[in-house]
Amino acid sequence: MKLSRSPRVMLAPLAGAAFAALALVATPAEADEIDLGTIGAAVSLPIERSGLFGEFEDVFSFSIAAGQSFTFSSFVSTGLSNRWSIPDLAGALFDDGGHLVEAGVSASNPSPEGFPRNDVSFAAIVLDTGHYRLEFSGTAKSLFEDAHITSSYGGSANFAAAPVPEPATFLLVALGLAGMAGAVRVRADRRS
Repeated sequence: MKLSRSPRVMLAPLAGAAFAALALVATPAEADEIDLGTIGAAVSLPIERSGLFGEFEDVFSFSIAAGQSFTFSSFVSTGLSNRWSIPDLAGALFDDGGHLVEAGVSASNPSPEGFPRNDVSFAAIVLDTGHYRLEFSGTAKSLFEDAHITSSYGGSANFAAAPVPEPATFLLVALGLAGMAGAVRVRADRRS
């Protein structure tokens, strides 16, 4: 005995699968929040994210230990790919109050073959005790319209011991300020 299915019964599972696939593609990637911990010594920490498709905003939070200062710098890159890209990869560093400390410099560097690579770099800046948020955002895209190929980026956040001025530097600054004060006083005396 041969069983036959009605067209309606056969379409229901296909429609459900199609809607599930559409929802997966249309939903932006969720934001990732990663706590890098408290920085108390010079260290280089990995900054990486994979499985990105669509819009994303990732946050890497960290704190500088009480009484500490570190020179912070960072570089992340999508690397070269002939399958996916993040053409608008951007980054920014914020303090605990949400104030912009430094905007990352974004650059697009295609390979000679035309494969895209997008980078974000932060110049060295001294960070004092406090809480910070390093944010990366963009839109991850497959270079093939009919394929759901995810993107990624990777790099590091670097914390180096902040330079401490030597006593001779303080002496030179003090002498320079004293010289300027003396010059202002001499000018004032000449005018009177």
